[in-house]
Amino acid sequence: MFRLHGHTIGGKPTPEYRAWIQMKERCLNSSLPNYKYYGARGIRVCDRWLHSFEKFFEDMGPRPSPRHTIERRDNDGDYTPENCYWATWSQQARNRRNNRVVTFNGDTKILSEWADAAGIPVNTLHNRLSRGWSVARALTTPVRPWRRRYAEVK
Repeated sequence: MFRLHGHTIGGKPTPEYRAWIQMKERCLNSSLPNYKYYGARGIRVCDRWLHSFEKFFEDMGPRPSPRHTIERRDNDGDYTPENCYWATWSQQARNRRNNRVVTFNGDTKILSEWADAAGIPVNTLHNRLSRGWSVARALTTPVRPWRRRYAEVK
């Protein structure tokens, strides 16, 4: 099947072809474990890509590196040329449904991005917000240096 479009390396399908097949299977094959996160949620593959690897490759182009996989900008959106791009695992981790989104001073970012920007461990920010701290207080209060609770015994 994949020999028709020439996307093989040593007789095996290219990473782009495998990404196309796996994308379709996540959305169409209800017997796969990940189907519940894709097809069962109503995520579809656009008509342009559904039956044409060539159209998929024309729109997506070659994968930039072995670290890149297909990603949807909008996790609730379909696999379409407008919604998909090649992303690293690091980029994908920041585009998950369970990320906590926080707005501060008119800027909206996920919690891990705020943690990086503020120089505060993400677990510290998460704990502060879970304890009812305001976003401003959580992001602007410096982290106290670690202290021993008990004096050392000499």
